[in-house]
Amino acid sequence: FGPFTIYLVYFLPFIWVGNYLLMYVAKSSSFLVAALAKSLFLFLIAYIFVSLHIVPKIFLTAMGILQLVTALVGGIAAIGISKYLLKPAHE
Repeated sequence: FGPFTIYLVYFLPFIWVGNYLLMYVAKSSSFLVAALAKSLFLFLIAYIFVSLHIVPKIFLTAMGILQLVTALVGGIAAIGISKYLLKPAHE
């Protein structure tokens, strides 16, 4: 983010809520739906902040599509690692 890094402070509580939302939705639905919920939530927060001129427009991308991609990549990695770690020892 370079000079925009300081603006991330405004997003910290919402990122925490987004991560909770990700885990909560993933338990009752698919990880794809959970990742979409998290990224949509963060995008809406970013949209509000941009509309109020609190943060620059770059955060619409950072809190939208990039959050979706990182949630999906993280979810795929977690599923792959957990399957490897939880497989029976006799295999």
